[in-house]
Amino acid sequence: MERGAEALAQRYPDPLLFLEEVHDRRVEFGRRGLVRAAVSESRGIALETGGESGTTIHLSGPSPDQVGDAVRSLIRGEYPAVSSASTCPIRDTPETEGAGRLVDSILARVPLGHDGARVLVRGRYVQYSQYVRIASATTDQVVEAREGRRVRLEVELHRNGREAVGTVDWVWRPGRDLEPAGLVSRALFRAEARLDARPAPRGRFPVVLAPGVGGILVHEMVGHALEARGTPADGSALVRHGAGPRSREIRIIDDPRRGRIPWRRDDEGERTGAIALVADGRLAGRLHNRATARSAGGIRTGHARRSSYLVPALPRMGCTFIAAGSHAPDALIEDTGEGLYIRRMAAASIDLSSGEAMFRVSDADRIEGGRITVPLEPFILFVTLAETLATLGQPGNDLQFDTCLGTCLKELQPLAVSVGAPTVRLGVTTVL
Repeated sequence: MERGAEALAQRYPDPLLFLEEVHDRRVEFGRRGLVRAAVSESRGIALETGGESGTTIHLSGPSPDQVGDAVRSLIRGEYPAVSSASTCPIRDTPETEGAGRLVDSILARVPLGHDGARVLVRGRYVQYSQYVRIASATTDQVVEAREGRRVRLEVELHRNGREAVGTVDWVWRPGRDLEPAGLVSRALFRAEARLDARPAPRGRFPVVLAPGVGGILVHEMVGHALEARGTPADGSALVRHGAGPRSREIRIIDDPRRGRIPWRRDDEGERTGAIALVADGRLAGRLHNRATARSAGGIRTGHARRSSYLVPALPRMGCTFIAAGSHAPDALIEDTGEGLYIRRMAAASIDLSSGEAMFRVSDADRIEGGRITVPLEPFILFVTLAETLATLGQPGNDLQFDTCLGTCLKELQPLAVSVGAPTVRLGVTTVL
C-alpha cells in the first residue's frame, strides 16, 4: 500500500486509501440461554482522490486474496463498479463456545425467585472487531486492529402486581475480567429498590449525577458542539457563547484511546491522543478530520471516523469524560439538600443551535435532607446550555467509565462511543 500511495499522489492531490474488515457478533439471551446469535461481516475499500473536486470510489466485498489486485486496479484508475451492499447479510449462526459459556456463567447466578418476587432476565453480549489499513501521501501506512466486548444485563422482578427492572453494563478492558456474580447482584439490587418507585416530582431541581452519568451530559451538550463542521459559520449555542462551564474545576477531555472500542490512529491515519475540550472555564479545543482542519486552519486531532468504508470520515468523539476532582461524593449529596440523584440515563436528544437538551432518565432517586431516599419512576429531564455552563461543578474523586452504554448517531452514521465522569452536580434542571 505504501507504493500505492506514492502512485496515487502522482495521479491525484491528497489521496487516501482506506481498507477495512469488520466482524460484529451479537448474542441475545434469556432465562433458558441463547435466544438469537447473529454475525455481520463486511470487507471493502474506499479511495478518496482528494482536492477541491475530489471523488470517492468504493469496492465492496473483495476476498482476501483479491484485495491486492483491487488496490492496484484502483491505483491504475481501472475503477470497478460501485457496489450498493455495505455488509454481508446478517445471518443466524451457532455462536462460539466461549460466548455460550459466558452466558451460562451469568444465568447460573440468577435466582428463579427473589424475596417473594418472580425473576425474569434478558441480556445481550456483543463482540466487535475491525481491521483497518490506511495509506495516504502524508502519512505512513497504518495497520490497526480494534476490538471491543460488552454485556448488558436486565433483571426484571414481579411482586404483588408491581414490576421493576435493574440494568447493568460491563465493558471489556485489558486486565478487566467479567464477574458474573457481581453483575447479577448489582442488577438485582437496583430492581429490588425500584419495586417501590414513586412518580418523579415535577419542577426545577438540582441533580447529582452518579459516576459515569455526567459523561452523557457533556457528550451531548459540549462534545457534539465541538466536533468541527468544516465551515467558518458554526450555529451551535456553545461556540456562540465562547466559554465553558463557569467552574474552573470542570475539565472535559476526549481521548479515543480510553474508549470501549479504542483507536490510536483514526480512519485517515492520523495519530490520536487526549484533547482538552474545556479547561479553566473556557473552550480549549475542537475535534478535526483533515477537511475541517484545512478549512479552519487548525490541526488534525485523530478523530476522523466512519461507520463504514462506504461513507466519509467525520470528526467524531471517541471517549468524552469529565476529569476527576477532589470532592467527596457523599458530601455532594449532603450539600444538595433537596434534589435528585441520577443513576442512569437511557437516551438523549439535543438542539445544538438553541442549546436545549432532553434526557430520558431510567433510574434515579430522591435526595431529601441531604440523603438518598426513595427511588423514582422514569422521567424526562430538560436541561439548557446556559444552566449547564452556570451550575455544572464540584467533580468528585470517583471517575468511572461506561456505566451507561450507547451508540452515537451522526449524519446517519452509528458509532460506538464511551463516556465517563466522577460524581458531579448540576445546579438547575427541569423535570417534565
